[in-house]
Amino acid sequence: MPGTVAVGVAPNLAGLALVLLEREPTGDDLDPFTSLALLTAVAAVLNVLLTRDRRRLRTSREVAAAVQHAVLPDPPRRAGRLAVASRYEVAHEEAAIGGDLFALHGTAHGIRMLLADVRGKGLEAVRTVNALLGAFREASDHRPDLPGVVRQLEDRTQAGTGRATGPS
Repeated sequence: MPGTVAVGVAPNLAGLALVLLEREPTGDDLDPFTSLALLTAVAAVLNVLLTRDRRRLRTSREVAAAVQHAVLPDPPRRAGRLAVASRYEVAHEEAAIGGDLFALHGTAHGIRMLLADVRGKGLEAVRTVNALLGAFREASDHRPDLPGVVRQLEDRTQAGTGRATGPS
């Protein structure tokens, strides 16, 4: 805000100095100076409001990223003979927590990996992600075939929401 005020005050003072150097100020000189002072005040208030909103949005994004990371911790570096590297970045279009999910689980039936995105945002998406991660781990341990794992995930999704909103 100090910069905004300085940018508004400096031309006002320069204009006043020029008027004083040329002649005696008149009532007609008051309008431009008053207008510039008013615009400077409005700009300063808008600057404060926008700065506050930017801070809130940054905080919201940080919280969303922390929650997303708590729900989706980094996968293990190795699963059996498979070396694993991953990178997940929260979309910054909005601060809402999304329904992205991924999991890697080594089982007696082989390594199982899940990459999905449930519909929606916010707490409902987090609940669905948590349910699916648990169902994936359970299905991976007990179902020897991948179609069986997928069926169990779909059954869990439909039972939990009453509609098909599972992994896409």
